[in-house]
Amino acid sequence: MFSYNFLRKFSHDLYETQKEYGHVTAVVPAFHENGPTCSVWGDAATIVPWNLYLYYGDVNILKEQFESMRQWVDYIKDIDESTGGRRFWDVGFHFGDWLALDGEGDDSFKGATEDGYIATAYYYNSANIVAKAAKILGKDEEASYYSTLAGEIKAALQAEYFTANGRLALTTQTAYAVALYMDFAPEGSKERIAGFLKEKLKVNKGYLKTGFVGTYILNKVLSDYGNNELAYKLLLNEECPSWLYAVNMGATTIWERWNSILPDGRISGTEMNSLNHYSYGSVVEWMYRNMAGLHVEEEHPGFTHVTVAPQPDYRITACDMKYRSVAGTYEISWKVEKSGEFHLKVAVPFGAGAKIVLPHTGKEPLEVSAGVHEYSYVPEVPIIKIYSSKSPFSELLESETAMTVVENFIPGWQAVPVGMRDMTVEMLNDTPFVNLTPEQLEAFNTHLKNC
Repeated sequence: MFSYNFLRKFSHDLYETQKEYGHVTAVVPAFHENGPTCSVWGDAATIVPWNLYLYYGDVNILKEQFESMRQWVDYIKDIDESTGGRRFWDVGFHFGDWLALDGEGDDSFKGATEDGYIATAYYYNSANIVAKAAKILGKDEEASYYSTLAGEIKAALQAEYFTANGRLALTTQTAYAVALYMDFAPEGSKERIAGFLKEKLKVNKGYLKTGFVGTYILNKVLSDYGNNELAYKLLLNEECPSWLYAVNMGATTIWERWNSILPDGRISGTEMNSLNHYSYGSVVEWMYRNMAGLHVEEEHPGFTHVTVAPQPDYRITACDMKYRSVAGTYEISWKVEKSGEFHLKVAVPFGAGAKIVLPHTGKEPLEVSAGVHEYSYVPEVPIIKIYSSKSPFSELLESETAMTVVENFIPGWQAVPVGMRDMTVEMLNDTPFVNLTPEQLEAFNTHLKNC
């Protein structure tokens, strides 16, 4: 299917019903009267045309949909003005972080992240998109208006949810991810917020609790802010909730819920339980964008010029990607040898260009034109995990080969409290849970080198 034509028609239908009913409807196309939709879902009015422009490079989609995009933001602003003009959207019904796992009660449909926070974040995001679209279309007055509005919403979000030192008042995985992804966290606080998100995941043993809002951005935010290993862990987790849990249960489609099918093979008794519901499949974008490394650039819509910046991890030693863009087919493949050497091959289509960022080197990005480009080198920072007594104990437990060494040298390892497993073995050796002699510690390290 040619996605552009399908989504262009969808956007057209959305605007037609928007014109008829005065709002973005809950169902598109609307064949009968139905009420207005809410944040996130309604933001399809801005996000879909903008992404079509980025990925296909056709400015006509912005020309066709600009009024729809603008009217969606104006609709939210009217609600905002009617409730005090605080630059918030915190009234009415919102799905919020739908089907997240951190809500109250086992059968909760909503996650713990405040609806008003999510709705206002998307209000900001859509205002920002309209401002950028207006600038591209030469609508300078509208560009200035919506840029100013976006700035006011951003300031309101910062005043309400962030302390002077940059701590976010909401402490859910989704709240942290949204602040980083939509870029409204105060300057100087982003690394701290990324650290909070990392700790939040660690407390949950490296498993997500996000729903429809948080999941599609979680891996991207982790990789973009220095926590690439955690992003890979989320991808490769096999217990529920995870993508591989569903695969191991025989799934051939994406489920609406993480636990749509129980471990014993029974359909869970929860409502809202489709076995063919794309939302969580959005992790594939992260695989193309971060794992393989293909980044579309706003300055060069339609893939006429891209950034190639793979982010490999020791748990996956090879990756092959092919993407048929409107500018031609891009191919990226990389491999990590047991020796630690890294191989990268990038094919850039005729007439296009790319900036290639070689992972784990201190080199400046390489500007290349069409053709096939190959690189082989030993990274300055090893991609292959090298285990030792200085490794966090939790990392050793995640590796089958390292785990064998742990069981041989520390047979009572289960006694190490979960809260202490981020400590190194050397640190744990000063506790009652590990008691290795200097000779045993040396032998322990020798065996780990062979893992």
